[in-house]
Amino acid sequence: RLLEAARTFDNTGRADAIVRPLMPAGLRASELRGLPRRSLSLEAAQPKLRVDQRADRFEEIGPTKSKNSRRDIVLGLKTVKAIKTWLETAPRSEFVFPNADGNIQSYSNLWNRFWVPLMNHAGLVTDEPASATVRNWSAAQEGLMQPRFGLHMLRHVYASLQIRQGVKPKRLQALMGHATLKLTMDTYGHLWPSDDDDKLAANVENVLG
Repeated sequence: RLLEAARTFDNTGRADAIVRPLMPAGLRASELRGLPRRSLSLEAAQPKLRVDQRADRFEEIGPTKSKNSRRDIVLGLKTVKAIKTWLETAPRSEFVFPNADGNIQSYSNLWNRFWVPLMNHAGLVTDEPASATVRNWSAAQEGLMQPRFGLHMLRHVYASLQIRQGVKPKRLQALMGHATLKLTMDTYGHLWPSDDDDKLAANVENVLG
């Protein structure tokens, strides 16, 4: 529902281009906000983007969350198409997703003026009104409701789908840019099926003879 809503949310392709790196590619919101155009390799045989910086809550560019967060992310064709479409009309900037002035997008602006309206467009909202800041922004936002989940949930969706496709813990750590394998297992360990592990444990006796 969210992907479909993003495709119809605006006529610039911005919403689709933002949602796809967050969900089908697993970026953190801070990595998305600080993503420079130089990090895109959209014409390569295997399209990808390079994560090597992020934007903090003060709209300052700094290093990634950990050294493991510096990573290459392979992009699917739909994500590549969405980003290309957006860049055709995007503000002139060194960043892929800047604000209207071409500067770093603040998280609050991304939430108040993009995420909450998009989630309402998708019908993925609670019964609670959105914050007064959101509702007072414009007449078009007066009746908006609180989103059912935040942007970071899309990163969890990405991880869950990777596990469903058979990705192993160490590989998921690299894909997510986690500092340690423990963090990966503490967060997503419960999603890996345990039946095969149990069978392997039972076969240890046969292996030993």
